[in-house]
Amino acid sequence: MNLRINRFFQGILMIGILSACTTTNEVVFVTKSSLSIAEIETTPAEINVGYSRVEGYLAPAYENGALPPVVSSIRSDGTLFSPKIQQLYATGAAANLLASSSSTYDYTNDQTEDLIGEKKGMFFGTSTNLGFKVGLTRNNPSINIGYKRIEASYIPLGSSGEGGTKVDVYPSVIASIDTTIPATRAIDANPDGLQVGQYFATGTAAKIMATKRHVQTAFEEKAESAIAKYRQELTKQNQSALHTLKCAAFLTDDKWPQVLEAAKTSKLLIGLENVITQKWQAYESNKTAANRQEAIKLYYAGIADVDGSQSTYSAVLEAHRTLVCSLA
Repeated sequence: MNLRINRFFQGILMIGILSACTTTNEVVFVTKSSLSIAEIETTPAEINVGYSRVEGYLAPAYENGALPPVVSSIRSDGTLFSPKIQQLYATGAAANLLASSSSTYDYTNDQTEDLIGEKKGMFFGTSTNLGFKVGLTRNNPSINIGYKRIEASYIPLGSSGEGGTKVDVYPSVIASIDTTIPATRAIDANPDGLQVGQYFATGTAAKIMATKRHVQTAFEEKAESAIAKYRQELTKQNQSALHTLKCAAFLTDDKWPQVLEAAKTSKLLIGLENVITQKWQAYESNKTAANRQEAIKLYYAGIADVDGSQSTYSAVLEAHRTLVCSLA
């Protein structure tokens, strides 16, 4: 059964990605969840230890931007032995009714979600793996340790209004996973101690979910956390860059070729590598203060161009700082 679901999801995923989905009279919604010590499939050969989930939705998108509503969620404490799990799967009016609990959005008066007008095929899907997964095929072995998530959608735009006042409407979908959300912020009543949560919704159900305070808070906290992380990395990188440039000021000419090569290898001078090399070669051919200054100025510009969005950049920059200061 699991193999059939996997293959089916892969099939509709391919259809959606290629923008070839033409389903306008059916709604196909599938989920597959696994929280296991060892899940072994033979064709294709696959071993999964931990949490995995697949969700796929293939349906018509209506001219006014409406989508048939579906909602699914799963919550678990994440343990592999005697896990506590609560799972929900609903479509149509049931999805709206289930999602509307504790929501301030009155979906019954929203005519923009009426399923009317021309229909076009759309697709929305996610695939999540948290734990250890090994896939074995004849030519393409794969391994994943940790967290892996794929999200894909093909959603035609709708339109609203009349005559020349028509505006594009982008249908609503929402999907989220949180491995740290406390049980008290669950979508509905849950067993004690649940720590892993994931939900998936479309159409009216997605709009309803988006108005819930615990959902909004979770997104706000993630955004605030991302901003704090960015600032933290930016501060570290600025400190490393400043220290690097201070040490570089004491480098002798015979040390600079090694430093420049190390910076290029570490990809700290993206877009400047060739120019800096040319400038330094020009200096070696004609050792004037102006030629030396031009080459070093470009190096300084490259090192000072930090990127707080990449935590790995901090480690690379710090390693380069260590090298430069050891040579100074």
